[in-house]
Amino acid sequence: MIELFSLKMCSLLGLAIIAGVIQGGASNRVYELSDRFLDIYQEGTWLVKFYAPWCGHCKKLEPVWMQVAQHLAQSDVRVGRVDCTKYTSVASHFGIRGYPTIMFIRGSEFEDTYEGDRERDHIVEYAHRMAAPTVTSLPDAASVRQLSSRHLLYFLYAGERLGPLWEAYSAMAGRFRAHHYFYSCTADVFSKQVKDSASPAVSVWKDGRFHLYQPEDAVHVNESLYQFVNTERFTRFMKITTGNFGQLLHTGKLIAIAVTEENPIKRITADQEKFRAMLEKVAIDTADKYSRRELQFGWVGQPSLVNGVAARTLEVPSLIVVNASDYTHFVPDDEPAQLTEAAVALFLEDVFAGRVQGGGGDTYPMRVFRALYQARSSVEGMWRGNPILTALLFGLPAGFLSLICYSICCQDIMDAEDEDEDFAYHEKHE
Repeated sequence: MIELFSLKMCSLLGLAIIAGVIQGGASNRVYELSDRFLDIYQEGTWLVKFYAPWCGHCKKLEPVWMQVAQHLAQSDVRVGRVDCTKYTSVASHFGIRGYPTIMFIRGSEFEDTYEGDRERDHIVEYAHRMAAPTVTSLPDAASVRQLSSRHLLYFLYAGERLGPLWEAYSAMAGRFRAHHYFYSCTADVFSKQVKDSASPAVSVWKDGRFHLYQPEDAVHVNESLYQFVNTERFTRFMKITTGNFGQLLHTGKLIAIAVTEENPIKRITADQEKFRAMLEKVAIDTADKYSRRELQFGWVGQPSLVNGVAARTLEVPSLIVVNASDYTHFVPDDEPAQLTEAAVALFLEDVFAGRVQGGGGDTYPMRVFRALYQARSSVEGMWRGNPILTALLFGLPAGFLSLICYSICCQDIMDAEDEDEDFAYHEKHE
């Protein structure tokens, strides 16, 4: 009886331990992947972070990555991470060149990497877009209205899924799906949203209404639709971040930017908010005056984004207009505190008329100067963040280099003195 009781207790204890392990694994939904991942990754849908233990950006991303895993726990997307210093074959297979790299993997598709902001909501939205069909079909008008209340921006195709326009739209959806949502519906459903609409039609929902694509001709539909999608994929007045600034520069527009600086909890001061709101009012008032393909409005909470383009330190708050096609920038002569809606509108007219002298550009000397400015800014930022570590980082190599140079120079002097002594000795001996 005692032996039987002991056996039952051991069994219960073993089950309790196993249950505890499973529960602990369930709370941590990030899969630790090894080189065996190469054998199984084609069997599911994955969102994987490739990292290195020594990478500071990887460590900063880690708590965000845990939150991403929790938000995707009920989806078909499995969230994992790979230590590329330990499993180099995995990093080589997926072509990893920097850390951290976030990649969506489904079957044999893994060419695109995530280039947006490293924040939970942005990464989760990216995973949802990539996991969904390239173009999602909407069954009725209620679905369209629901999307319009949920998304600030999305693209919509209306009509039968055939013909040159549908093929071009499908191609654009595959090209931009990592950044935006693409949907389709029947012509009848779309006519309930936009009266007297043609079929087939492509539109973008943004700034509270649909904007229709107007094809230039049937021959160059691919080029004109790309131009439409590329230039219309941002709202009239937007927050410019590290993740979308590069995409915004690809549009070739003039970009009017309110430069502000957020604190650690993503807040700006009252005077900066007033300046930002003023430029947003200008963006709304000039919506009919300037084409959406010509002028884009926005604001930044990280001045370093535009400082790097302008290669100068701008005041906070201030206004800068950047030509995305050649990186020329324009700054008003008025002090930021004196800028009013009328003054900004007049300044924009002068920029379009060519009456404002631009700075910067994309010449080779300017590229070098911009790189030097960004390097200096990075060092200054490191010094403000941790002066002791920065001093050690740059002081130790400089000290070793000085010792090497001193040793080389001293060796030459000592060799010269030895030669002089030998010469004097031989001369005296003779």
